[in-house]
Amino acid sequence: MKKIFLAFLAMACMIPTEGHTKYKQPEGVPTQIERDVNRRFRNYGKEEEGVLTLEEYQEFRQVRTREDRRQERQARKKGTYVSPEDAFKAMDEDKNGKVTAEEMLKYEQGK
Repeated sequence: MKKIFLAFLAMACMIPTEGHTKYKQPEGVPTQIERDVNRRFRNYGKEEEGVLTLEEYQEFRQVRTREDRRQERQARKKGTYVSPEDAFKAMDEDKNGKVTAEEMLKYEQGK
């Protein structure tokens, strides 16, 4: 019985699976980063539709989960922590004091 099980296990390991192919996002389906950016603008964009001010962005950054706080501690230890003010300045490409969803998406994707 043990030999049969080992033979079956060996055959199962030889069967190629599709898990080795790289995942491709279906067209028209938003990525996780896009969903997060849209949620931020829906919940925190109060003054004008589709833009965030520095104050609104700071308000957003104050609402954090346990995981956010853990990642912030790790970033501080590594020296890669970016303050909300610096992150806002980096996102604001046209330097008008407001961040659009497109600007934030570029920043979040690292472009």
